Amino acid sequence: MRDQNAGQALIEYLFIFALFSSLALGVAKGVGTYSNDVFKSFAFMLTQELSTGYCNSNGCWHNAYENGVK
Repeated sequence: MRDQNAGQALIEYLFIFALFSSLALGVAKGVGTYSNDVFKSFAFMLTQELSTGYCNSNGCWHNAYENGVK
């Protein structure tokens, strides 16, 4: 009976490894997509604020704009 079950543990470990590998790949893909979206939105916001200016109650980043509006 021992000889019939000799490879069962190896097969189970391979299935467990495949499961964890697929989960890790899915998480890595999700993190990559999320970080890509975050950096794109950050770059867009930074570009918009530096090219058109940004004003709040403390003042503006740019005193005068290209179109002359203050």
